[in-house]
Amino acid sequence: MTSAVVILLVIGLLLLIAEMFIPGGIVGAIGGILLVIAVGIAFSNNPTEAAILAVILTVGIFVGFSIWLKIFPKLPWVKKLTLDENLSEDWHGCDPEQETLMGEEGVALTDLVPSGFANLQNKRIDVTTTGDFINKGDKVRVVEVEGNRIAVEKI
Repeated sequence: MTSAVVILLVIGLLLLIAEMFIPGGIVGAIGGILLVIAVGIAFSNNPTEAAILAVILTVGIFVGFSIWLKIFPKLPWVKKLTLDENLSEDWHGCDPEQETLMGEEGVALTDLVPSGFANLQNKRIDVTTTGDFINKGDKVRVVEVEGNRIAVEKI
């Protein structure tokens, strides 16, 4: 294997790994293109070696992606980006009597960035903020009710 193939493989794999932390798909696409180019160059030098390389890359990427799908959602910093599943059990986002919530005070059950859940009238209600981020546990007041949208602000 030539040094150009090795360099392209290393850079391509590093870009695929970087895609986990830089969303958007461009970095991963460039990494994939570099891997394809590396296999193409290897085919022009030694087709047997290139075929083995292509199989190893395909299996490695598949296994790596499978492991990533299992592990990534369980990472502590990823959990902070999503709401707890159990909060949707008693969700009352379409209550026809939402107008009664105007002026109500409650507590943020999740970080409101800018949306999340708050405890209002002893119910878990889907709310949004008026712009500022509100931390879990902060007291909130309903300042706007428009259709199914309930806007709160920190007290």
